[in-house]
Amino acid sequence: MKKRILAIFGALIMTVGIVAIMAIGASAATAIPAEGTAFEQDTVYEMYDIVQIDEDFTIESELWIDPASSDSYRGGIIVSDYMNYVDETAGRVPLKRMALEMYKGGKLRFWTDDCGEYIFDLDFRTVITETEFVKIAVAVNVFKSDETYVDANGKTVYADITLYVNGENVQTLYITDETCVPGWFTLDSPLWIGGDQRIVDGEYNSEYFEGKIKNVTMYSDIRTADEIKTSAESEAYTVDTTDTALLVAYDMTGESFTTDISANGNNLKFVSRYGESFLDKEGRYYVEKPLTETPRTYEAVVYVPTSGLENGRGGVIMGNYYQDADKVEHKCLNFEIYNNGAPLLYIVDDAGRVKASFESEASDARREGWVHVVIVDDGSYYHCYIDGVLTESLAHKDVTSTKLESYDFDIANVQSENTLSIGRDIRQKQIFKGKIRHIAYYSEPLTAEEVKESYENGVDTSNEDLILYYDMNDGDVKNVIKDTSGNNYHASLGAGYYEREEKVKDYAYSFAVVGDTQRQVWADFKTANDDVVGNETNYTENIYKWIVENKDEKNIQWVFGLGDITENNGIQNGSNLMEWDIAKAAITQMDAAGINYSIILGNHDFRGGTTANFNNYFASPDDDFYTKRITGYYEEGRINNYYINFEVSGVKYMVLCLEYGPNNKILNWASEIVEAHPERRVIVTTHAYMYVDGTTVDKDDATPPNKSGVTNSDTDRNNGDMMWEKFVSQHRNILFVLSGHETCSDVIMRQDRGINGNMVSQFLVDPQGASQETDGMVCMFYFSEDGREVSVEWISTGKTLAAQAENPDADDVLYKAINQFDYVVYDNYNNFVYSSEMVEEESDETKTIYRIYYTNGTYSEFVINHGKDGADGKDGADGKDGTNGKDGASVTVTEVKKTGTDGLVDTYTITFSDGTTTSFTVTNGADGKDGVDGKDGVDGEDGKDGADGKDGENGKDGANGKDATVVTPDENEEAEPKGFFEILAEFFRNLFAGLFGFGKEE
Repeated sequence: MKKRILAIFGALIMTVGIVAIMAIGASAATAIPAEGTAFEQDTVYEMYDIVQIDEDFTIESELWIDPASSDSYRGGIIVSDYMNYVDETAGRVPLKRMALEMYKGGKLRFWTDDCGEYIFDLDFRTVITETEFVKIAVAVNVFKSDETYVDANGKTVYADITLYVNGENVQTLYITDETCVPGWFTLDSPLWIGGDQRIVDGEYNSEYFEGKIKNVTMYSDIRTADEIKTSAESEAYTVDTTDTALLVAYDMTGESFTTDISANGNNLKFVSRYGESFLDKEGRYYVEKPLTETPRTYEAVVYVPTSGLENGRGGVIMGNYYQDADKVEHKCLNFEIYNNGAPLLYIVDDAGRVKASFESEASDARREGWVHVVIVDDGSYYHCYIDGVLTESLAHKDVTSTKLESYDFDIANVQSENTLSIGRDIRQKQIFKGKIRHIAYYSEPLTAEEVKESYENGVDTSNEDLILYYDMNDGDVKNVIKDTSGNNYHASLGAGYYEREEKVKDYAYSFAVVGDTQRQVWADFKTANDDVVGNETNYTENIYKWIVENKDEKNIQWVFGLGDITENNGIQNGSNLMEWDIAKAAITQMDAAGINYSIILGNHDFRGGTTANFNNYFASPDDDFYTKRITGYYEEGRINNYYINFEVSGVKYMVLCLEYGPNNKILNWASEIVEAHPERRVIVTTHAYMYVDGTTVDKDDATPPNKSGVTNSDTDRNNGDMMWEKFVSQHRNILFVLSGHETCSDVIMRQDRGINGNMVSQFLVDPQGASQETDGMVCMFYFSEDGREVSVEWISTGKTLAAQAENPDADDVLYKAINQFDYVVYDNYNNFVYSSEMVEEESDETKTIYRIYYTNGTYSEFVINHGKDGADGKDGADGKDGTNGKDGASVTVTEVKKTGTDGLVDTYTITFSDGTTTSFTVTNGADGKDGVDGKDGVDGEDGKDGADGKDGENGKDGANGKDATVVTPDENEEAEPKGFFEILAEFFRNLFAGLFGFGKEE
């Protein structure tokens, strides 16, 4: 159940710990610390959720302020929920809340509406240097009725507030107002960091924090003096995430500063209370589905700066304009602010083009504040209204550049190529240069009276003609802009769902990859525990439901899970294991369907330091489906690290499942397993390996397993870059690495060659950055029969199931064009043809024929010819006859055997009858040519006549067979089955030991 602080001071409710570093704007001579998060007038962050607090609170902070700041200077809000409204036409009244801030004179102020302000005397400018950070803690202690006491002035003290600086108690302020305790005030809006929601003199967030915040920690109890001192003395930011009093913890020194590392998941979200700015957004807000009705009225409330647009465009409010590299305009429907503040409607379809631009002075949308802009198409005219007043009308015939008449255009036609985008066009150009407060489209033209009514009282969401309505004034547009018309045209940041014109059809089988499901499981867990009937969700179940339903149609042969199955491992849910119950029920839908799958550990799956839940739920030895298929374990019976051998379409695969940041011992085991199975195409699944920028995870990335990047012992975890160097790159049969962990809006792929020249395809699949819980993203890999070619699609299972509920024949809903691509798994280096033992096919006194057979049924053949005997030596002419020359030795081959392999190169050893050996290698690939026959040995020469008959000379060795020629296949051609062998240059050296010998004279 979503909880919010409703009574933070009903008994002085909480202990909040904030560690904040502030670098206040200084003169050019003042050095500002680089660490921490800086804030601007339009940059504040709100907590998603805040748990209910009952008593007391503490605020820890680490500050930096400019020693040169003046007495009248306010450093700004650290934490506050203060807001006011000056828009009386909307019926709003000022609202008062609380604030913790750096006040005038460098002093710290804690302020509440009901109980006034509490200002500490310490001037922080006197205790810091220009670049020094100071750690503070503010502890609010509410007394029980029997703990109150009377001070020296006769006033009863009900609570106190204590300030600590660098761990030392500096000052205590006493609360003597009985009406403040309990119930000082109530918070009906979330706390913000770095600013508040007020408007002062037309400026938004006028008290934004003009420094930096390094980290923020909040507790629900009083921190002891020792705890505060220990925290202050620690150089690193460390928190005990198992502390039940810990509410939030933000490390604001890196890119992931909005992530709450406590168990409560109270992440920060960027907010702009008064409209949404799009200039600082890296991605686009795409409308998640095409409109089904053609708009006749276009309405928006925008802020357009009065300066800087004299000759420039204000930008796109909503549209899908696209111009390709050849300057060809694509079909579009754009509502925007054109040059000099002119409202513009721009339509392009097959029939022509409309450009209705309202450029009169009265239609200028540039204002020192918000402006209400409406364009109405009544079938004959376009009418422009500014703040409820008609300013200009244009006849269709006067604005249509070709035959297209606006009321004839088909909304499906102008949306067929690109989905609508908010705040910019498809080219990432014409970004809206101001702010947008709301957008509304209607299917019928509004009358002048209806336009005025909408301006004065806001959009009537009960209007039956309302197509969509985006209210961007609620501060909840970090990842999604909700359509509150009831038609669910929500717009997701970075999203863009579309139907692919050419579906993947020509494939033999497919694999499915499921990234982190922690958000789905956590959402299902929370709705199951909020006790609201009908509010339950089944996001996790739907992911695997879609897989089961598509098993046969897509021939899904394997499903790879990438970890972070759960959000909190049950440990931080009060030992409530419902998260695992939800995950187990969802995943094991595949058991009954007979779908093979593998799962791994993510870091969230051993929160609390235990993997017991993961193993208890999925590693049961009695499991008739999952564990029965496991081939081998790193630790018997535990599925932290294991592997499964399987075969699809005649292709032998292995999935090697490794835990989050596997250590050296695990990687050594994994190497042994891969080496023992050279015939297997290995798919490595591990939780943290790839980063969002397409590199392997290293120590400098946001959340690496090993922050030092050093493994001083075999138990230290390895990052992605370390895994590549130590393990992945070392084996020629590793084809894939699949990983999650790093939140990303797209499927990220990179390919690198290992040390053996093989190509390794590496993927990041973590849909948390791309979608909402309802989307249930699954990445599909479609394989050719030989497993060589693959097509990739990223499918929203949630949106697909919803679409098919309305139309059973609806196609899959795909996510963004850049996530649909084809690639080749392996090239000529990854041929997977291996040689077996050499076979002696034929042999006689003169030759021996050998064949090397390969795993694809082909073979290579070569012949070894034996040298002939040397002739007898002749008698000497004079003197005694010389002894006959000895016969040349006849040395034969006794054995040829494969004696070694590294998976790519096989070594063979030839043993001769005289005990000598020689060796040669066979490099797996295309067949080597036959070796040339060895030449016959030459006869020994006759012994010469003479007193002493000389020994006949030895017959010369038969020449070595020439080396097999290495054939290098053309990289653009498909590799033939290969088998290279090289007979070494000295192959027949000493083939015959002493071919001839002649007798000596007596």
